Amino acid sequence: MGECAASSGLSDIGVFLSMSSREQAVQQAKKTVEQLRGERNMRRTPVSASAADLIRFTQDLQREDVLLTGFPNDKMNPYRPKSSFQCNLI
Repeated sequence: MGECAASSGLSDIGVFLSMSSREQAVQQAKKTVEQLRGERNMRRTPVSASAADLIRFTQDLQREDVLLTGFPNDKMNPYRPKSSFQCNLI
């Protein structure tokens, strides 16, 4: 009789866990539906228009981009070697 009660208790835990995972799946599905409803009315932009905007943006700022124009002096360059000492392992 004790074995039956133990078995019954374990199966109850399994049912509880299964229902919990089902509830989690339902909650996740509800969140997904809510997200999709929010995105449904978003204005869509063609990729060609987005690419043109990106090109225009980079062209407008290229004069200020130190990676394209270079740094005015070496001290302003954070990528310069920190010291002249180099250790070569042979």
